[in-house]
Amino acid sequence: MQQNYHFMCYPHKVPSVCVPPWTSQDASARERLVVRLLRHPGSNNVLVGDVVAFHSPLALPDDVTHVMVRRVAAVEGDEMVSSSGAEPPFLIPPGHCWVLADNSQLRPEAGEVIDSRSYGHIPFSAVIGRVVYAASSRATHGPVRNNPAHSEVGGEDAAVVAAEVDVERILREEEQMDEFGGIEEGEELEKEGGVGNDDGSGSDGEAGKGKGSEAGGNGEVKGDGIGK
Repeated sequence: MQQNYHFMCYPHKVPSVCVPPWTSQDASARERLVVRLLRHPGSNNVLVGDVVAFHSPLALPDDVTHVMVRRVAAVEGDEMVSSSGAEPPFLIPPGHCWVLADNSQLRPEAGEVIDSRSYGHIPFSAVIGRVVYAASSRATHGPVRNNPAHSEVGGEDAAVVAAEVDVERILREEEQMDEFGGIEEGEELEKEGGVGNDDGSGSDGEAGKGKGSEAGGNGEVKGDGIGK
């Protein structure tokens, strides 16, 4: 049965301190992300290890332009344990997930990054879609590494990327947008942490199978999710 897939492509300026090695080190460079829309996000299609775009929990209620990108580190039913013992363990509640920036060198307590360590778990309903492809330039681009069920050869996103992603068209359309003044600042994706791609480059998310450390070393995730 033929399926129809829809994408949103956002040009996004990434500070050089936040990007992984495979992207441009130019602080003014833009990373273009291809997001596969998820019409009904939930535990069946938002998995540990997925990079997702979602409505920021810090935005005003009616603000749908403030979008963040993070990697899913834990999902409903997983136990969160503080490595310092400062906080009691807790379970991710039904219908929610825990998201972290890939760049584990950034510290939320220092104001360097904002993720679930700052605002807590987010509802699946806030998820817009899964990031399936990223491009820094015509020479630097590739599939984004998600949960193997989605991104590996034979995964459901692999066929979508092969059939739908046209890097030349994405970059050409952005160039045309720039000619007319570019996008509004409020429409840009916020992504302090880098996103790794399928060739193994980029910084890794810290989600693991069973028990694994949270990025930044502020806690542990106990669950059955599949990480990097």
